[in-house]
Amino acid sequence: MKKIFRKWCCIFCCVILCLSNTAIAFAENDESINQTDSISNAANENETSVNDENQVNKEEGENEKEENEEEKTSNLGEKDVTDSAGSEVETPEKQVETNVRNVSVKYTSHMQSVGWKNEVQNGATSGLPGEGKRMEALKVNLGGEEDSLSVEYKSHVSSIGWQSWKKDGEISGTTGQGKAIEAVQLKLSGANSVNHYICYRVYAAGLGWLGWARDGEIAGTTGMKCNVEAIEIRVMNKDDALPGSSENHYIPALWEINTQQIQESTSVAISAESIGKIVKENRATSLEITANMNYNGKAVRTVKVEKSVKDILENGFVMDFKDYGRFSVNAKFKKNGNVVNSSNTTVDITADEYNLAPISATSPVTLFSLSLWDITNGANGNKIPTIVMLTRPSAYDWNSLPEGVYGTPYLTNVQKWDLDTYAAYVKMLYEISPNAKFNMYLNDIDVDIIHQIIYANKIPQNQYALTLLSDGSATYNLFNEEYKGTNPQSAHNNLVKDWNSAKDYAYKNGKAKDGWSRHKHMSSFYAVVTSEANVQWWVIRTNLFKSGDNNVFADKAAQKATRKNVSSMLTDLQNKGNETVEEFKNLYNFNDEYFKEAENQGKKAMMILGTYVNLEKSFEDYTNLTKLYYGDDYVYYYKGHPNTPTGMWPEKQKQLDELEVIDVDSSIAAELILFFNSEISLSGYGTSTFNSASDDMACGLYNTTKKSALSGASGVDYSGIDWFASEIDTNSKYAALCAKGTTCYLVEFSDEILKQDDYEFAIYNANSDLLTYYKNVNGKYTAVKKQGGEKKLTYSAHVAKDGWQASVAEGNKAGTTGQAKAVEAMKVRLNTDEYRGSIEYRAHVAKKGWQNWKKDGQIAGTTGESLAMEAVQLKLTGEIAEHYDIYYRVHSQTYGWLGWAKNGEIAGTTDYGKRIEAFEIRLVEKGGKAPGRTEKHYIYPQGVFYQSHVQTYGWQNWQENGAISGTSGKAKRLEAIKVKLRNIKLSGNIEYQSHVQTYGWEKTWKKNGQLSGTSGKAKRLEAVKIRLTGELKNKYDIYYRVHSQTYGWLGWAKNGEAAGTEGFAKRLEAIQIVLVEKGGKAPENTEKAFVKK
Repeated sequence: MKKIFRKWCCIFCCVILCLSNTAIAFAENDESINQTDSISNAANENETSVNDENQVNKEEGENEKEENEEEKTSNLGEKDVTDSAGSEVETPEKQVETNVRNVSVKYTSHMQSVGWKNEVQNGATSGLPGEGKRMEALKVNLGGEEDSLSVEYKSHVSSIGWQSWKKDGEISGTTGQGKAIEAVQLKLSGANSVNHYICYRVYAAGLGWLGWARDGEIAGTTGMKCNVEAIEIRVMNKDDALPGSSENHYIPALWEINTQQIQESTSVAISAESIGKIVKENRATSLEITANMNYNGKAVRTVKVEKSVKDILENGFVMDFKDYGRFSVNAKFKKNGNVVNSSNTTVDITADEYNLAPISATSPVTLFSLSLWDITNGANGNKIPTIVMLTRPSAYDWNSLPEGVYGTPYLTNVQKWDLDTYAAYVKMLYEISPNAKFNMYLNDIDVDIIHQIIYANKIPQNQYALTLLSDGSATYNLFNEEYKGTNPQSAHNNLVKDWNSAKDYAYKNGKAKDGWSRHKHMSSFYAVVTSEANVQWWVIRTNLFKSGDNNVFADKAAQKATRKNVSSMLTDLQNKGNETVEEFKNLYNFNDEYFKEAENQGKKAMMILGTYVNLEKSFEDYTNLTKLYYGDDYVYYYKGHPNTPTGMWPEKQKQLDELEVIDVDSSIAAELILFFNSEISLSGYGTSTFNSASDDMACGLYNTTKKSALSGASGVDYSGIDWFASEIDTNSKYAALCAKGTTCYLVEFSDEILKQDDYEFAIYNANSDLLTYYKNVNGKYTAVKKQGGEKKLTYSAHVAKDGWQASVAEGNKAGTTGQAKAVEAMKVRLNTDEYRGSIEYRAHVAKKGWQNWKKDGQIAGTTGESLAMEAVQLKLTGEIAEHYDIYYRVHSQTYGWLGWAKNGEIAGTTDYGKRIEAFEIRLVEKGGKAPGRTEKHYIYPQGVFYQSHVQTYGWQNWQENGAISGTSGKAKRLEAIKVKLRNIKLSGNIEYQSHVQTYGWEKTWKKNGQLSGTSGKAKRLEAVKIRLTGELKNKYDIYYRVHSQTYGWLGWAKNGEAAGTEGFAKRLEAIQIVLVEKGGKAPENTEKAFVKK
């Protein structure tokens, strides 16, 4: 009976403790502190009862020993603990032996003023309960009996909040910062975790021992400033009961929030334990959650949601964080819009598996994109987060990413290629998901980046897989070059050795070895294929690999590759349904109306495949040849290289406009265009795109001989090409068929065409736009057919350092572009007897100005004087002027191709000293459409011009139309200004007035270039006013703003308003001035243009 009585006393005390702890869970921070004593007293009484009971049990004798030991194990507050043999263990920490299927847990704590305590295990107390010393850090690991079991844990630290998960002996918390652990979470992972669970409880300052938590539950307090002073941890069999009560294992403050990621999604369930009390007592009306992902001290992702507390009480609160990674979360409770309390915590959005996709070039992006709807589906039914970074980000519409696909959050909302940032993001993902698997997709010739992203981040071998995506021709060329020797295996062994050495270095040092950055070891991709355990290699063709041992080595390599057929992949995508196809099109910015103009005209579409803009040798000549050969049956389009999109090369766009060729978005993979538009035809420079083209699509190949193209050396299958064009040099056997001084091209035809037609080759004369077909007759090349020619107009240019060029026919370029060479003289001649008349022209020459008119082949400009032509005028006279308009345009230094001028208008520039570098001329039937845009054919000084006198520097150069005059960031004062208008044919003046140090506002307005301010007196300008008069005032508004000391750029003032400061002694440092048509929009913000004391 005594024994039963003692047990009921213990149970009663425990109930009292549980009820007391429950009460505190609904108190505010200040209220909870006042109630701490009563809860602590209850906890202390409980421990006293337990200790008294243990003492009595020891006196019961050997017949009750087994039952006594069970009670001692379930009440871990006792002072004396015995080992399994019954002898007392004399160590600073209590030792409790447990036997949970031989899985032991060991742990140690870092305590205030003490440092690291001795390691204890299996439910023993680590720390200093009741001594008022905070626990600052914790390390936990398993005993090592289970290879397939790990322990993970994280801490809630004062003034920091929740940290990220640590595992297997890593430090959680802080040391040397004086910060306390306030709560912890622990969990098991690994295959054997299904057989066990982990439980734990903490001793909280002022509260005593709290209840037992298990498997990721929170143990401790948050928001109450109750430091953890001790902890006990056990690993239990899955069927075992908790060692004690789980009541009040976690006590939050009134305003504390809890967060829980919903499975592996980016959604987070947010709750507040005391939301009922908050609503009932009308403490707050709403809760605002702001989640920031930070990188390098800046928020790169921000998500904010505010909800009514009543709504939260009734329906809960789920918030989409939108990305994976670590977020700093701020919670603000508000009452009628005013913040009444706030707290901070850290939330990690994690997954068990990630796809990493830092991908470059066109072919790899195509292969990857077509696979997205397969690789993002996890085995467990969840979407695998797929983190994409592209060297050509414009290839994707980042606002239309499919489910499970994300840009790189650390790159903010502007996606670009930044390997350092991408690697840092992956490092963070691995830190918060230490057991996750990482599947990396990359261009095979970019394998160096594996060192930075995988190895340097120390992701274990069994936690990553690699998929190398063929770069197309580069893959084959690099492989064939690397293994062309007679012993390719030896070369390969060296590559593998170097790779593994650099790999070991990266793992050891946490950074890539010097020299192992992108494109430093492009030919190492096959070394990766053979040395990595989890790797795939996707290629489009396997028959293009070559090696110097009669391809024995290459054939073995091809067997390790996985062949991917873009057409089949696209078919697989289409089989997934229209919704998936639409997602794919939206992602790739795909436009089904690229060839709408051809459809509207009832013609076929010819797409000219470009290369890098700066490498498109003789593009105009090849395009004109294509258009001559195929004629008006086609509408012509241009698809440039994704690395040099036309949108970033305005000169290219102008060239296309003049050639009447329509641009197709360069960022779109050509292969995709082909598969969605199988009826189009292709001509252009050598590219792996021809590997994806049918024989019906493939037409002309530029800048390549037939023999070279069909040799296979390029790695591209050109067997379907109809004709091959290459420039003829003076050493060619075909040179004799070209007129002296002309540019000619050899056109060779496919065997199939030669079987059908009575010619062997053709010569294209780019100067006369004439294609002549030849055959060998009795050992002599004889012309059998001609296309084109018959140009009414020819002209030539005298180019600096080069002299006179060969004459070209109308519509062709005379001169050069991209070589910074001036056209110094020109000759123009009519070659038609259709109508009587002449062509007249004159040049504006540097240092000389306009010359007299010349005509019919005479020289305009100069030779031998190194003087550039800067502008030209041309006109027709006589009968021909009644039937034709003469159009002409120039390529001007700095400005590039200007618009088309006609019939005596000026083309070029004057007063800027800009040389003409090239020009074109065309005859157009009277009243016909201009060859291209006509605006801006003549550039001359016009608008508002201004000049400032700056401290130390004196008078600066004149600026115009919104450019900055003065300095910023150098603390140099403006001392005077001059303002004037040029080439505006309206009456009136521009007037201006300055506020000068010491003198104040000037008494008179200055005008039309006069000096306002002072010079040589070291007096600062502090403010200005500018206005227009006469007709100018009615036609324009004059806007101006100043950069003022301390304030920086102020707002825009206009029409005589003051801009700057008055009464603060602040210097003006810079000024901008613009003319705007009357009533037009201000340049920018007009607020706070003038600050007066």
